[in-house]
Amino acid sequence: MLELSHLQLTPSPELHGRPPIPLKAPASVFHLTIWFEEAFSTKSMEHCAQLCKALGASAPSNGRHHVFRYGAYIIKWECHTEFAAYSFVLADQTQNNESLTDILPVGWLEQIESSITIAIQVNVHNGALSPEEVCRLAKSHSGSEVCAGSATAWSNFKPNKKGVLEIDIYIRELCQFRSGRLVQRLLEIITYNHMALKSLAVARKVLQATFQHEQDIEHIVSSMTAEAASTQPQHSLNKLLELSTKIEELSAASTFRLTAATAYYSIVEQRSEEIRERRIEGAQRLSNFYHRNSVPAVRSCQTASKRLRELSERIERAAGLLRTQVDLDIQSQNKSLLTSMNRKARTQIRLQKTVEGLSVVAISYYSIGILGVAMKALAPLGLPLAPGTATGILSPIAIFAVYVLVKRTTLKAFDSTGRRQRNS
Repeated sequence: MLELSHLQLTPSPELHGRPPIPLKAPASVFHLTIWFEEAFSTKSMEHCAQLCKALGASAPSNGRHHVFRYGAYIIKWECHTEFAAYSFVLADQTQNNESLTDILPVGWLEQIESSITIAIQVNVHNGALSPEEVCRLAKSHSGSEVCAGSATAWSNFKPNKKGVLEIDIYIRELCQFRSGRLVQRLLEIITYNHMALKSLAVARKVLQATFQHEQDIEHIVSSMTAEAASTQPQHSLNKLLELSTKIEELSAASTFRLTAATAYYSIVEQRSEEIRERRIEGAQRLSNFYHRNSVPAVRSCQTASKRLRELSERIERAAGLLRTQVDLDIQSQNKSLLTSMNRKARTQIRLQKTVEGLSVVAISYYSIGILGVAMKALAPLGLPLAPGTATGILSPIAIFAVYVLVKRTTLKAFDSTGRRQRNS
C-alpha cells in the first residue's frame, strides 16, 4: 500500500465548503440574504465576527463560510460574490428553549436590515399530508413532490406580514443528511432566482437605451452617402465616436449585472434538477411558479447583452464604410492632384524650351557682337581674314557653345528643383 505520511496534503476549503446541516424533523431554518454595495465586501465578514463575538464563538477564518453552534441553534454564514447569507438552523425543535430573537445581540440585526433582500422561513415537518390537506393547500399554494417522492414542499411565495417567505416541507422517508441537503437546495433555488431577477431593471434600461442608439446609427449610416462623406466626413466620424463612447459606457455599467443573471439562473436550473421534483395532482409545481417569472427576465438580460454586442459591431461596420469612403475621396483627390501636376509640368517644359530658345538667341547675339569687335581689334595685327569673314566663321561655333551652356544650366536647375520638391 502506498505510504503518503511524508506528504503535506491540504484539502481545498471551497471543495468542502458550505456543507448541508443535518435536520431531524420537526426542524426550522431562518434564512437571510444580504446584498452588498460592492463585490465581496469585508463588512460582511466583520458583521459575522461581531455575531460570533457576542455569542462566544470563534470568528470566521477563511472569509467565505463559517458554521458554529449556540445553544440549540446552528448558525451558518456564507459569503458569495454579491451577497452574504445567514442561516439560523434549529435542527431539532424538541431541544429548543429560546427563540431566535432572544439569542441575537441587541442592534445586530438592525445593522443589516436595510440590506436584506429576502428572508425565508423553512419549516420541516415529520410525516406526509393527508389527501384532504393536500387539496386544501393546492388551492392557495404551489407544491411538488421532491427527492423522488420522499418528501413534499409547499409555498405560496408570498411574504407574510413580517416580510418573510415561508416554505413547508413534509418528510416521508428522508434521513437527516438528505433532509438538510433538500432544505439547502430549496434555499439556493429561491435565493439565486431572486438574485437573477435583480438584473431585470438593468436589462430594461439597456434595451431602452439600445433602441435609441440603433436609431442614431441608422441616421448616421443613411447620411453617409458619397456626397456627404466627401464634404463632411469628419462630422460623421465624430458622431460615430460619440455613439461608440456611449455604448461602451453602457456596456461597462451593465455587462456584469446582465451576465450575472444568466449565471444565477443556471444554478437555479441545476438545483431544480437535483431536488428531482414531481407534480402533485391538482397543485402547481414549485418550479412552474419561479420559472414563469425568471425565464422572461433572464431572456431579457440575454437579449440586452446581445443587442449591446450587435450595436458595437454595427458601429465598427459603419466606421469601416466611412474609412472606405474617405479612402476613395483621398484617391480621387490624389488623381486630380497628379493630373494638375502633369499639366503644370508640361507647361513648365514648354516655358523652359521657350526660355532656352530666347536665351540662346540673346546670348548668341551679344557673343557674336563681341567676336566682331574682337576681330576688328585683331585686324591691324595681321589677321589673315577680314574681320567680317572671321566673325561669320566663328558665329556657328559661338551659337553652339551658347546652346550647350544654356542647356546644361537649365537641366541642373530643373534637377535641383525636383529634388527639393521630393524632399519636402
